[in-house]
Amino acid sequence: MAVRLMSTVWANAEGMQDDLRTRADLDAWFDAVGIDRGGARATAAELDAARGLRDAVRALAEFVTSGSGSACGVPCDGVPGDALGVVNAAAAAPALVLRGGRLERGVRAGVSPVAAALACVAVDAIELLGGDDAGRLRACPAAGCV
Repeated sequence: MAVRLMSTVWANAEGMQDDLRTRADLDAWFDAVGIDRGGARATAAELDAARGLRDAVRALAEFVTSGSGSACGVPCDGVPGDALGVVNAAAAAPALVLRGGRLERGVRAGVSPVAAALACVAVDAIELLGGDDAGRLRACPAAGCV
């Protein structure tokens, strides 16, 4: 899911393209990747959060794939902007909840279904970028790839 989110912005001969221009675009993207929102529709704030998460995951992927640990071409100890904070904040919705006498993975009280869906993507990004297979992640070498 994280890779598919990163791929919602891309370049072609006409310039930069963004597949998440509207709230309906975000809803359609969730449907395309199979994330259930229980019929909830994205708000403008949630669209902004999705774009922010996408930008943060892209920045962290660039950091991971740069080889030197730098997204800017020079060695550094940090990552671009507040990318870590954005991903971690988005991933904060999952929780362990008690339902019918059983512990289940759920969502913190008061979290919208769309924010919970974004949390699933953020958790996937954490696994992709910080998991055991992070070293296998590579930048796209295609011309015009962003």
